[in-house]
Amino acid sequence: MDSKFALLRLGIEAGDEIAISGERFQALRTARDGISRMLGVEEKFDTLMGNYAELEAELLTLAAEALLFTELSWDHMMGVLALVNRRLLNVFSAARMYLDHVPHDLSAMSLERATFKSATGAQYDAHLGYRVMEALRNYAQHRGVAANSLSYAWSRNDGTGRTHTIEFSLKMADLQADGEFKKKVLDELVALKSPEVSLKAPLREYMASLNAIHRSVRQTTGQVVDQWNSMLNVALDECRARFGTDAVGLAAARIRLENGEPRGLLDSIYLLEDPWRRLNRLAQRNRCSPGFEVHSVSSR
Repeated sequence: MDSKFALLRLGIEAGDEIAISGERFQALRTARDGISRMLGVEEKFDTLMGNYAELEAELLTLAAEALLFTELSWDHMMGVLALVNRRLLNVFSAARMYLDHVPHDLSAMSLERATFKSATGAQYDAHLGYRVMEALRNYAQHRGVAANSLSYAWSRNDGTGRTHTIEFSLKMADLQADGEFKKKVLDELVALKSPEVSLKAPLREYMASLNAIHRSVRQTTGQVVDQWNSMLNVALDECRARFGTDAVGLAAARIRLENGEPRGLLDSIYLLEDPWRRLNRLAQRNRCSPGFEVHSVSSR
């Protein structure tokens, strides 16, 4: 089947177009698909960070309510524990999605996934918090609740007042009696010699590790994503120079020919800046700055 390739405005009658090669058309497709795939990676990480932010915000709200209201019945405390577990499970679900999907996304972009595997392995080996949260996610999915203990606490502020906090923890005796928690990680927790293990610090260490992993993803993909964006921008600039800066429906297309005359589109690729803009916005929003796990927020 005879065909030609061109940059054009979809919906406009044939004739006003910029001829391109088939090789360039395929390169533009690769660039468009690659940026869309990388945007998907950033969307997954944004979902993870959003779920984590909701958990931290929930803890602040619960601590404020403990200060302002007197309600410590068993029913109330069980409701609060269920709420914390729901927020925690949301984090676990988003983390698992991110860790499972990203290697496939990298492969789909024809990028090396071994770096991702190496980064996740390094974080797992280096941080107890990562190991605990991964084991706890698996336990919560297949066996029991993530946090099985909840308590409120307060401490004095320079002699002028009190700071109220909330703790959610693992009771070690329950985990040991169950026998289904990952043994190697359980042994590490038992070695801490505490009847309960607070999950705040391990969770924050886990999130710091996931941030470090995502930084490595950006380092792996950054150069090729910039190349893809440059390729699409060149095509957009050509279209705007030819069709006007306010032209819409800009695309690269494969056009069917009959006796040398155009007879409809066989394939087309929209040329859009929006995916790249959103990709950059999400990357700026989730900057993955190292060390955030040691900081905290307060309403003081």
